[in-house]
Amino acid sequence: MKNSATLPIAIMNVRISKEYVFAHISLTDRGVFMVSVSSDSGNILHKRFIQLETGENSLQMPVGFLQRGQYVLSLLKGNQVGRKFFNY
Repeated sequence: MKNSATLPIAIMNVRISKEYVFAHISLTDRGVFMVSVSSDSGNILHKRFIQLETGENSLQMPVGFLQRGQYVLSLLKGNQVGRKFFNY
């Protein structure tokens, strides 16, 4: 298993408030990423494109009021994908 420091996209420390998802992200390459928050049933609650830098990044995404359940935070750039499941 790879260490998170060597993964192209490492999503860590996901926190949730009633209206926002916060995450700490580590990247090996900078670029424009598609970031989304989805429900466990696949419904996309929020999606946007953002510029992220090599190294450590902080992310805050509005998602409206979340119901209790499992969600997925996803980052996509080309064929690089990072996903982190989280519960609220």
